[in-house]
Amino acid sequence: MKRKLSKLLSVMLVTCMALSAPHAAKAQNGDVTGYTRYTDIAAYINHFAIQSYNYNDTTYIVAEDLRNFGFRVEWNGDDRTLNIYRDNSHNSINQYGIPRAVSSDMVGQNAMPILETDIKTYIDGALSDSGNIDGKTVIPFKALGQFGNVEYDDSIRAAKLWVEDGLQKNSVMQSLLPSGDFGENDANPYNEMGYIDVTGRTIAEIATENGMELSEFLSLYSLPADMPGTTNETVAYYMMPTSAVANMYGLEFDAAKEDLGFSDYITEDTPWSVAEGELTLGRYVGEDAIDDFKTTYGFGDDVTPETKWREVRNTVDAATKAEYDAAAENEAAFDDSEPDKSDAVHIKITLSHRKVIEADLYPHVAPESVENFVNLINKGFFDGLIFHRVIDGFMIQGGGFDESFYKGNFNAKEADTIAGEFRSNGFANNLKHTRGVISMARTSDPDSASSQFFIMHQDAPHLDGEYAAFGEVTSGMEVVDEIAKGKTKTLNGKVSYMGSTYEQEMSDVPESPIVIKRIEIVK
Repeated sequence: MKRKLSKLLSVMLVTCMALSAPHAAKAQNGDVTGYTRYTDIAAYINHFAIQSYNYNDTTYIVAEDLRNFGFRVEWNGDDRTLNIYRDNSHNSINQYGIPRAVSSDMVGQNAMPILETDIKTYIDGALSDSGNIDGKTVIPFKALGQFGNVEYDDSIRAAKLWVEDGLQKNSVMQSLLPSGDFGENDANPYNEMGYIDVTGRTIAEIATENGMELSEFLSLYSLPADMPGTTNETVAYYMMPTSAVANMYGLEFDAAKEDLGFSDYITEDTPWSVAEGELTLGRYVGEDAIDDFKTTYGFGDDVTPETKWREVRNTVDAATKAEYDAAAENEAAFDDSEPDKSDAVHIKITLSHRKVIEADLYPHVAPESVENFVNLINKGFFDGLIFHRVIDGFMIQGGGFDESFYKGNFNAKEADTIAGEFRSNGFANNLKHTRGVISMARTSDPDSASSQFFIMHQDAPHLDGEYAAFGEVTSGMEVVDEIAKGKTKTLNGKVSYMGSTYEQEMSDVPESPIVIKRIEIVK
């Protein structure tokens, strides 16, 4: 049994700019249909907080997140469907985040774009509305009504679903308990137990991300008014009074006290670090998981379901910390290592105004991406195509459309799709999206890249691990600068899909066509 590292005090939304690569066969896939909005309305499943969004005055959730709440979420790549069922074999919850906090002046503001998707989502066999946010499928929370009672509780501004099957009452505590890793961190006066920083984020950073002053954040979570903004979120979480932790999950203190089996020794003001230690293992890990817990951490028969968590915490945390440190060390070594740039393929991109961009492609970094790009070059695929999307300070994108794009023909030139060679798709690609790096554009489908590529105008670390970087500019960045800083406009056009024609809008289009005369391999 492995305990998960907590994502404590997480922000409402992390916005990033999705790179969309429309295809002729799936012309509407990836189109922006609207924007989610920041909301102070939370969503709960049996008192467990699940990340929520607001779209068209409706609460939405991420379908894939339901796996942590006793649901089965299955992807079928053959017919591109996502199927959601209740999984009665799951009797515990694997959710451990904290509901987002949103400053009142942010409520109602645009957050992330919601994208059109050709993926169909079925909930217990019934087709549901769905959309895409940053590569994830979102569905209306109310669509889960067939599994239980969905209602809105105005007293705590929350949408609630209660399901009767598959959930243990005492599993509530699993939602309240992070990993509790310990380490050397004595600089902060509130960190008496030496909790290590498992996320690299401070409470000041979290407050800023949520549009709050630090004082507002501290008040919201009932933290000491003089707690330094440099305090890491693990420390802050454990310093919160038990009542505040309970309230974050839609529970009154008395209800949480009963559910978790606390004695009168635990009061509303007891720090959560103390209250956590008073939990029995039967409630902390679940009665059915005690044997696995003992085997994992080497405990003998003296450890029983009635053993208090504080009696075993140091042993477990030492093991967890060692595991975390090893994983962090391996990840840091990978992140800091230089990409293998040997055997580079040198290319020259000649534009219609006789300006040139030269670049190296790295086959050892992203072999399939490089092979595909080279094959397209050898076929003359890119000759006459355009850079159709440019954003100053971000990137320039091309390789999909010809000049008829400016006459309203939004049908992209067809090319075979390839696997997405980036970390979140299971591929170890450590080439970062820094200025001049070349990467493959794609839709929300991780394996949808084909011919469209983008060149970074400035660094964009939020793309690292999410898109397949495969080369970088070696000369001609002044040309990239000129393109990125040029005037842009919005175009209206049409795309054809399965015998029908649809209207579409494209933004960030260069005011005049920037044509790729040819791309060639330089020996």
